[in-house]
Amino acid sequence: MPKELSEESTTAIKRKPVMEPVGWEGQTVILFADIVGCPEISNNEPLEKYNRMLRQFRSLFEKITNKYKQKFYASHDNIDFKSQVRGNEGHLMIFRKTPEESNQDLWTDGIDTAISISLDLKRRWTLSKFNKERIVTEKHTFDIAVGIHFGQAWINKKSNNEFQPEGYAINLTKKIESHSREGAFTHICLSEAAYDKLYPLLDGTPYIFDRPHLIKPKGISPGFNLFEVKHHFLPADWADEKTKTSGWKIFEPSKDDIEKIEKAHLANPSNIWLLEEFIMMQIQHGHEELLKQGKAEELRILGNEYRESVSVAKKLANSSMNDAASLLVCMASYWGKMETIKRTNSFLKKK
Repeated sequence: MPKELSEESTTAIKRKPVMEPVGWEGQTVILFADIVGCPEISNNEPLEKYNRMLRQFRSLFEKITNKYKQKFYASHDNIDFKSQVRGNEGHLMIFRKTPEESNQDLWTDGIDTAISISLDLKRRWTLSKFNKERIVTEKHTFDIAVGIHFGQAWINKKSNNEFQPEGYAINLTKKIESHSREGAFTHICLSEAAYDKLYPLLDGTPYIFDRPHLIKPKGISPGFNLFEVKHHFLPADWADEKTKTSGWKIFEPSKDDIEKIEKAHLANPSNIWLLEEFIMMQIQHGHEELLKQGKAEELRILGNEYRESVSVAKKLANSSMNDAASLLVCMASYWGKMETIKRTNSFLKKK
């Protein structure tokens, strides 16, 4: 039997001070990413292979979020860039470490960064060892779905100076991610709140959105709009070596990457995102080759013609014409660029 507590002991327990939780309401950019089709994988693959796939996803999510944290937020002492991954689900939150009022640009840039991370994550996951094994055997690759939201969360400050956002906004982001699996394009969906904050950048972003789609998750009435990233392009400054801010500088595709993306698209020809990735990887690779060879004039031509082709493609994608037309313009303009460079090289040799 345990010893009875003395009166002195019970008095000490009663007098022990209760620590009040330290925290505040703060605006937060929230991202949830999940592997689409995990039940299918777990049901049809050996457990050891399924576990190996999860380890690859966890490692990839941590690697990508850390790269963006170091590249874009290392100098922001007052911004927390908190990422975690459990099983087949990763989440990221960007918020202030103090209850100070923030400006619009901070959150606009944060949402833009979340989209760049999502595209990079999808790109590298398609080229992961797990998916490459499927590509070689002509099987479809397993994609990633992403939900992005912007809202108020309660920022808990822990005793070890760590911070943990909590609240309804986080649960809502998970619902957005679940609905993003039903998307028709990239499966990257933004809430209306996140889209509105991003609006000042939309004319200059390397991606465009589909029309708003109304969803009505259980327990949420009357529902809300989602905006799916419809098409994505290389940024306007992608060919500028002086530019250090573009997320595209973080990824440089190899010939093997390009071949694998092409095969992945052939196995799943309805996947528009894969086709756009294939086109842009080829352009990037071509640019790197010309850069190594010091062909300044060809690089200038490539950059100018790409910007013109993207301008046309964006107009088509935002019009009543179908997406196939936009992609055909992208493809035709790409091959046209290569042909122009060949003609230029031929002309220079004759000179």
